[in-house]
Amino acid sequence: MTFTFLVYVWRKPGLSPAQFKHYYETVHIPLVTSIVGDSWPLTHVRRYTALKEDSSGPSVMLGDPTSFDYDVLVEETFEDEGAFQRFYDVVRHPDHAKTIEEDEDRFLDRARMRVVVVGDIVSISPEQRAALIGKGSSGKV
Repeated sequence: MTFTFLVYVWRKPGLSPAQFKHYYETVHIPLVTSIVGDSWPLTHVRRYTALKEDSSGPSVMLGDPTSFDYDVLVEETFEDEGAFQRFYDVVRHPDHAKTIEEDEDRFLDRARMRVVVVGDIVSISPEQRAALIGKGSSGKV
């Protein structure tokens, strides 16, 4: 069974969203990749928050915009918990941890970072969607 976690990340005060994203993608990701090598996760998806046209805040469709003040939501998926542990052992090695933390301090607000392990993942494939549309819904729970 895969092992997935989400990381909510805020940029360091004074950095624009564009500067933050550029640093993350062109400096931080290559640095961590070079450190962890084969321990890199199966997927490492970064979902940057879209901003309103006037850049006054996140482009929120429903809800309080202040609840969505993070800059990027990162999803990392490993083959299993053992694969995650191997990755974690590499990044937490004292020499590597120091290098990664020093780099993170250049562009993100480490004190605000939040990490949560994902439990069950449920999705609907195109085939399942087609079957559901064909059946309709009774509206009963």
